[in-house]
Amino acid sequence: MRSLRRTGIGIVAGLTMFTACPQSNAWAALEVSNTFSLRDHVGPNTVGSIPGDRLVFGAVDVTPSGPPTEVTATQGQTTIRLSFIPQALFPNQYAASLPFDPSLTGSWTLSATRGTETASAITNATPNPQLVPLVNNLRVVGAETSPLTPTLAWELPDLSGFNVTRIRIRVLDALNGNQLAQLAPLSPTATSMTIPPGTLQPARAFVFRVMLDDVSAGFLQNRSSTFSAPHVLPPLSGSGTAAVDGILSPGEWDSAGRLDFPVPRPPHDGGGTFTATLYVMNDATNLYLGMRAPLVAAPEWLMFIFDNDNNGVFADGHDIIQLTPGASLRDEFYSTQPPCPPGFFCPTLDTTAGGTSDGTGVAVISSDYVFYEIAHPLNSGDRLDFALKAGDRVGFRVNYSVTTYDPACTTGCSSNRFYPPGGTAGIGINSVTGPVAKPVANAGPDQRVSEGTAVGLDGSASSGPDLSFQWTQVAGPAVSLAGATTQTPTFAAPPLPGGFGSQTLTFQLTVSNSAGSNSDSVDVFVGNVNHAPKPHAGVEQTVKEGSLVMLDGRASFDPDGDPLTYRWLQLAGLPVALAEAETSTPYFTAPVLSGGLNGQEVLTFALTVSDGTLSQTDEVRVVVEQLDHPPVADAGMPQTVHTGRLVTLDGSRSGDPDADPIFFKWSQVGGPAVELANATTPTPSFSAPAASGPTGLMFRLIVSDTHLDSEPADVVITVVNDRPLCQLARAVPDRLWPPDHRMVPIGITGVTDPDDDTVTIRILAVTQDEPSSGLGGGDTSPDALMLDDIPLLRAERSGVGNGRVYHVSFVADDRLGGRCSGEVQVGVPKSMEAGAPIIDDGRLYDSSLP
Repeated sequence: MRSLRRTGIGIVAGLTMFTACPQSNAWAALEVSNTFSLRDHVGPNTVGSIPGDRLVFGAVDVTPSGPPTEVTATQGQTTIRLSFIPQALFPNQYAASLPFDPSLTGSWTLSATRGTETASAITNATPNPQLVPLVNNLRVVGAETSPLTPTLAWELPDLSGFNVTRIRIRVLDALNGNQLAQLAPLSPTATSMTIPPGTLQPARAFVFRVMLDDVSAGFLQNRSSTFSAPHVLPPLSGSGTAAVDGILSPGEWDSAGRLDFPVPRPPHDGGGTFTATLYVMNDATNLYLGMRAPLVAAPEWLMFIFDNDNNGVFADGHDIIQLTPGASLRDEFYSTQPPCPPGFFCPTLDTTAGGTSDGTGVAVISSDYVFYEIAHPLNSGDRLDFALKAGDRVGFRVNYSVTTYDPACTTGCSSNRFYPPGGTAGIGINSVTGPVAKPVANAGPDQRVSEGTAVGLDGSASSGPDLSFQWTQVAGPAVSLAGATTQTPTFAAPPLPGGFGSQTLTFQLTVSNSAGSNSDSVDVFVGNVNHAPKPHAGVEQTVKEGSLVMLDGRASFDPDGDPLTYRWLQLAGLPVALAEAETSTPYFTAPVLSGGLNGQEVLTFALTVSDGTLSQTDEVRVVVEQLDHPPVADAGMPQTVHTGRLVTLDGSRSGDPDADPIFFKWSQVGGPAVELANATTPTPSFSAPAASGPTGLMFRLIVSDTHLDSEPADVVITVVNDRPLCQLARAVPDRLWPPDHRMVPIGITGVTDPDDDTVTIRILAVTQDEPSSGLGGGDTSPDALMLDDIPLLRAERSGVGNGRVYHVSFVADDRLGGRCSGEVQVGVPKSMEAGAPIIDDGRLYDSSLP
């Protein structure tokens, strides 16, 4: 079984008698280039482009392209998945189109993925978006005499205030919208262009797209796109009978329709192309097909694939005939069913469908060319073959394959070419019996219609055999005439401004056959009616809670061009405050939702637009998705506490914006370490540590809703401890009498603590101003002893001196870090007589020494 791959632009040559290869860029690094973003004013058309004010963006070159490569575009909160739209001009194109939104005129970030590979690129912004007007009265001129090189003519709109810098023309396949060619740019004042030779191919239908471009910023940012009615070229046809002998006899094919098409030479032979010539004619019984090609390479098969129902799409069961030099004609049919591999079609031998004759064919190779000659019945009776009669048309594609003459070739040895490259061409079946009657055109009666209604013209009363029809508009506001080459074309009656009045549209019908042509005209009177405005509340949005949301009713319009008023109302969901609710673009803040993660709220809004008389309403939904907000920690107020006190921290004012339950985690991050009790509760506690002076302890609180942690919150606890006061210390007793050498316990009083802490007094030293073992007076030593931290001083003094003074140095300690030092004096007077002084001669001797 032979199979051929199918792609978005038609059928691509590649028989499975050779290895079926993936796309040539399948293993290339993923890359996104030649990006674009622009505002496009798209006019009415028949090729599938969405009309209206559009925002168009994407990349011309994404390689490797096609599945599984996917591309998305992101701008702010908006993410759009791009479509893979291969065209003859742009085979690797990904693009998207939205109603124009002025909030999306910045750069788009394009992100491509293919398996584990990723690539990205940035589009241009659209800094000065303008709605560029369409050209007027776009028409094809001169097609009757030069169908392959007609002139395209138009009238320019008022472009004052617009930065139109060029005009471009693209040629599209009228059947599938495939963009086939782009002509050289014109100046912005041009109003016509003759289509260059070689642009249009015989037996096909084309649509011309005229674009007014603004490239004043150095890149395309605004344009309008006006489409012509389909330009249908006559099908290949001719009247005559051929002897199927492989001989191009003189005069045999002179009456046939002819078509030259290029065929590539095998890459092994240096590439390039050569020209093959196709011949088509019929008699009352057979369709005759001939092809002549030079012998620049060894000829292989010639294949014709027929679009039996002439709808521009090849489908399972359609007729295929194939002829190879040295072999008989193969009658086949088109199949995509198993065992045909996915993505391919398989020419399958027609052996079961019945019929009386599959036709004949022969290919003869001469010294310098090969000539294929085929006769296929117009109606063989085979259910899979076409059944044609005079006046019918059938679509077709032809495929011709050649191989190199070099027997040593290993790669690039063969090549083949489909014509047309995409879509179908047409073959017309001529009547071959008797003289042909001259045609008489009848465009039907005049009509009165209302603006905006569908109008059908009717040329069915025209008479004559084998008629072709051509309708053209010759007066009145321009309309897009669909089916202009049929008996009954249609159009939409144009809207009339101002709400009153009428317009007259005049159409001319020309009918033709081999005996000549004839014309007739018809008037259509279009009356004005007041049409209700068309509301458009925008597309559904998905937004995050707390975000600013804009509703967009700017796509609303009035068919009569009347000014509109806007009124927005909320119909459902949590109530929001809708600002500027009587404009086309009100806005509000999405409500914050309670309950934690994964919540959702649907808000529904209604837009009512009015032209002052009639009004209409449209609705739009806004889906608010819940965010998980981190909780907020509050560690409480700073505190100042005294050592030894119980301190309680307070995090009870912490909370979660989503009302989620929260969990506490306290830690000490500064100061002398303490033991923090209940550190996972809002109110942990600890005992203030000892401190000799103000000491800061810093504690940190982090709360969590199990998904997100809060920012840390710190609190400082200052621990203070007032030192004992030693200034008023005095000894008890402070005089020893009589000097009888006894050891007298001495107490120290007058030491106080501002915090009422218990104070411990420790004696540091005892000194005196007399020797401890002086001469005379019965001195004994030592003069100071310590008994259980109580100093004992000896009641004695020199009998020849001026009295003794003891100096008792001490430290008072509150055991919480607070200390003070002092000294008390104890005197032993020389006598107890009134006025007898005790003179202190200083701290001269250690009283504890002998």
